[in-house]
Amino acid sequence: APAPVPGFVVQLAALADAKAAAALVSKLKSAGFPAYLETLKTRQGTMRRFRVGPYPPREVADAQQVKLSAAGYRGVVTTK
Repeated sequence: APAPVPGFVVQLAALADAKAAAALVSKLKSAGFPAYLETLKTRQGTMRRFRVGPYPPREVADAQQVKLSAAGYRGVVTTK
């Protein structure tokens, strides 16, 4: 497995619905955001986290969060 890239990401949501998750990532990529899904196993089942990034400096992640917010997506900056 490749080594994880350090940095920050903007996490937008977590969904259980795989089709809805794939559709949202596709929409974000079409808008020019480096979006990806991260699968997470929970007691409630498999969840898919929507993330945009990674961005090495926090300032770039913060700026992307502002752009995402302007595009109608609410998210939080977190470490990858």
